[in-house]
Amino acid sequence: MITKEKKKELIENLRTLYDSSTGIIITEYRALSMEEITQLREELKKSGDVFKVVKNTLMKRAIQDKGIEGVEELFVGPVAVAFSKSDVGQTAKAILDFRKKVEKVDLKGAVIDGKLYGKQEIESIARLPSKEVLLGQLASAMAAPLSNLVSVLAAPIRDFVNLLNNLKDKKEKES
Repeated sequence: MITKEKKKELIENLRTLYDSSTGIIITEYRALSMEEITQLREELKKSGDVFKVVKNTLMKRAIQDKGIEGVEELFVGPVAVAFSKSDVGQTAKAILDFRKKVEKVDLKGAVIDGKLYGKQEIESIARLPSKEVLLGQLASAMAAPLSNLVSVLAAPIRDFVNLLNNLKDKKEKES
């Protein structure tokens, strides 16, 4: 039996983990062995994420004041939570990759920036490129029109210089 003080401490630890995360992914882990849970935990730890098997009532209490409607429904049955410390998409991708090897883990949903997402939405997010790749694509998309604008603005000057060079060459041939 856990004492009230221990429960308060566990709830506070979960609340701190939630607050310091970019999002959480709620999974069902029926029939996973301790070895498999440890493997998944180690895989997520590589990117700084934390994977915890949680007591449903304690996790519900830890996030009850966050105003996330419907999240309580996800905390039914054997639940573990992945606390993403950087990119939630990469965390979801790591869980889905692990699921390909060990089919006993399943996504239930996620909370990202205070918004609840379902299983299909998380799977879609996991298929997206990483945040860094998306930012690079955005930067290149924004740079392309600027590059074209510079070329268009430079064209009259370049044409004028070519005209002068052609005139100079013509004068040199005439003389």
